[in-house]
Amino acid sequence: MKPEELGRMIQNRRKQLGYTLRELAERAELSAPFLSQVEKGSTTPSVASMVKIARALGVPVSYFLDTEGSTAQVRKGSEVRFFNLNESRVRYGRIGSTAPERQLEPLLMIYPPRYTSEPVTHGGEEFFYILCGRMRLQIGEQTYHLGPGDSAHFNSGLRHVWSNEGDEELRVLWVGTPPLL
Repeated sequence: MKPEELGRMIQNRRKQLGYTLRELAERAELSAPFLSQVEKGSTTPSVASMVKIARALGVPVSYFLDTEGSTAQVRKGSEVRFFNLNESRVRYGRIGSTAPERQLEPLLMIYPPRYTSEPVTHGGEEFFYILCGRMRLQIGEQTYHLGPGDSAHFNSGLRHVWSNEGDEELRVLWVGTPPLL
């Protein structure tokens, strides 16, 4: 999905609910200028921001994304489907079920070289396990440099940002609560 299409879908849902841009921003705990850029298709929200927007609009994230899911308890590697948010270069692979009663969300995330996330805070916990590549992870005021086999487990309410400062893909097993998608 192109950024402009996502922006139109968000704007249409917002107007359907009778929210102003400022009201949606308050409900989503995001800035109105950021949401304006999203609606215009000039910026791509992170997964965390997309979750906030979807919740504020009363819909699941899958309302905006083509993320065919499965309630199966076992997923074969050949069944992993990768998706991205709009035209973002980050790829996400669903490696768990989409059962409504699940308590966590496991994803395989593939970050391109020189990628940096937006700073985020949200409820729940996160767990990163580095499969390959190098990650720079900042949690609060602490900065960590992680490589293959390293992991991080932290409260998502702490401001955090991560980046792939290398020239190769960064592959990460990510698990978070509550479920995002």
